[in-house]
Amino acid sequence: GVEVIRVETAQQMFESVRTRIADADLLLYAAAVSDYRPIQMAERKLKRSEAGADIAFELTSNPDIALETRTMRSLSGLRSRPMTCWPMPRPSWRPSRLT
Repeated sequence: GVEVIRVETAQQMFESVRTRIADADLLLYAAAVSDYRPIQMAERKLKRSEAGADIAFELTSNPDIALETRTMRSLSGLRSRPMTCWPMPRPSWRPSRLT
């Protein structure tokens, strides 16, 4: 069967992969995880009336999950293959123009 693990942050995703990689038969890296995250998370939505017109955030980098788990994959015997998604070919026909 397939196990789906729901996470909300890149750090949670990294920890989830790290703790399960030894038992995995296959890993699909299909999520587009942000390269950076705020250092400090707000407890609630920041309203313009409270924060003002300009606001600055300090960012820190998220773990590169595929890169950082490469050694773990090798040690557990998992083979790694890059996945490339090619766009569908354009159809050779063109719809006729309606006049």
